[in-house]
Amino acid sequence: RTQRRRPSRRSTIRSRKNYRPEWLWNQRKLRFHPLRQIGCVLLVLCMNLALSSSADVLQDTIDRLYVHRDTFLPEKSEFRIIRTYFPLSSSFTLRQENHLTPADLEEIRALPHIQSVQGRWTEKVFVPVDRVGELFAYNQPDTDTPLNRQITDALGTDGTPLELNLCVVSDFSELESILPQGSVSKEEIDSGQKVILNLPQYVVSTRSDGSTSYSVRLPEDPMPIGNGVLLANDQFTVGQAITLCQFCVDRETYERNTQWEDNNALFASAEKRTAETTVGAILAADSMRFYTVFTTPEGLSSLGLCCDYTSEIEMETDGPTDAETDALLQSALTRIAAREDMDLSYYT
Repeated sequence: RTQRRRPSRRSTIRSRKNYRPEWLWNQRKLRFHPLRQIGCVLLVLCMNLALSSSADVLQDTIDRLYVHRDTFLPEKSEFRIIRTYFPLSSSFTLRQENHLTPADLEEIRALPHIQSVQGRWTEKVFVPVDRVGELFAYNQPDTDTPLNRQITDALGTDGTPLELNLCVVSDFSELESILPQGSVSKEEIDSGQKVILNLPQYVVSTRSDGSTSYSVRLPEDPMPIGNGVLLANDQFTVGQAITLCQFCVDRETYERNTQWEDNNALFASAEKRTAETTVGAILAADSMRFYTVFTTPEGLSSLGLCCDYTSEIEMETDGPTDAETDALLQSALTRIAAREDMDLSYYT
């Protein structure tokens, strides 16, 4: 009868180039040390104590946060009515029947817990000039185009039309906080006698691949411009008389126009609006809209210009609000935003 051989235990011996007797001896002493098992038990106990202490500290922190939770909540709720699109119009100011007005801001201000409301409306405006400075030459290099010649002919002037943004701000303090003291008053802006320009400085640099980059530079910035070229306002001066011009057409009329290459029919039917005013102050703020003429709703009315497109409306509450109040405000503000097909965003 054949007997089965019990399988033998195999072990692998790894060969080493270097033999270190002292290392082997220390490993053997550690492995067979009588306190080795006690050390393992103590290590496990220390780890349990550490985990228990961490859990206690975490629970204490959570309890403190819960007790003082009002401290970590936002002090105010913020809402914004914003526009997610703008109409594509290269030359015309579009009038629209349904749009938000300062009266809607008063309706918002009357809502419960609304503390502050700021509205901004934007459109375009042309300023004819006899000379184009270096700043605008860089940013509007193609002044001799068929479209610009159409604008010049429609304006009835030999000057070059510079395109700027027209921005109407409901709260003059938004500008007053960054204006030089005593430079211009709200009464002068409301009467249309003066407007405020924002013309930031630029540094034009040439990259290694030959392309050009633009970066806004604040007047008080101490950093050197390196090999770049500084472009500052060399077009307008405080006290300078300027003419603001618009070509106003109804939005529906503009959207029905299919002759995109030839705007002569639109220019012929457009209402030309002009306003004579004076530059009251010039800003160079990068946080404001670039190349912009600022006025107020009262100033817009005095100038006789059109600015129907709401850019945004910002609102703040007088303090933290609960979920029920937030829901009521969101519902009311969403209905108001729908009057001009705008969206509501909020942070509570």
